[in-house]
Amino acid sequence: MIPLAAGATQSLSLVREVLSRIVGAPDFVATLAGARREKKLRLRIVVVRDGDGRPVASVKEVEAALGESLRVLEREAQTRVVPADGSLVALMEGPAPPEALDAPCSTNGLWRTDLGLGGRWFRANRFRAGYRFLGRGAPLTVFVVHDVVGKCGCSLGPFGDYITIDADGLAGGTKRILAHEIGHSCGLPHAKGQDNLMRPRGPGERMTRLQRAVFRSSRHVTYL
Repeated sequence: MIPLAAGATQSLSLVREVLSRIVGAPDFVATLAGARREKKLRLRIVVVRDGDGRPVASVKEVEAALGESLRVLEREAQTRVVPADGSLVALMEGPAPPEALDAPCSTNGLWRTDLGLGGRWFRANRFRAGYRFLGRGAPLTVFVVHDVVGKCGCSLGPFGDYITIDADGLAGGTKRILAHEIGHSCGLPHAKGQDNLMRPRGPGERMTRLQRAVFRSSRHVTYL
């Protein structure tokens, strides 16, 4: 039953994304033309706990990486990140299952995780409220886990409303990984530009005009 529930959720997310792109077409064109009035993206970052109940990262580490992402998204996409509910960063109350603590991100890794017990846990604990058709974007939940196997972060793109980041993805030169994965969730594929935010394993922070238009017309980014 878990794969069926996950598949239904993924399909619904994809339909919402397509419909949102249609509704957002005028804003897409306006962004391409250079008009970029401030928009909002609702976000909740959840630090999970291991089997012993210990947080996998400190709130201070998360807030440092979050600060980098806020700066990049505001400058490049004129998008302000706001709390989906209460504060931006929260600690999970109970321990996460092993399937969620160590979530793979090889080819289709998170997609396969979403079809199993780890995905069920992520979906059950993500923040759900607001849709573009009511004027508010679908919120994104970022789960800070023990290990994103194979990478530092992972996103389901148009198939889901959550992201996984591990503790290593919050430190040093990889702090931008949070903004990078948010970009994937908002429709941006990898890019080759040396200074581009979507370059894999790169320090870039820039977006092209087309990337801004795609990002700002996502179901997660709205004016209200």
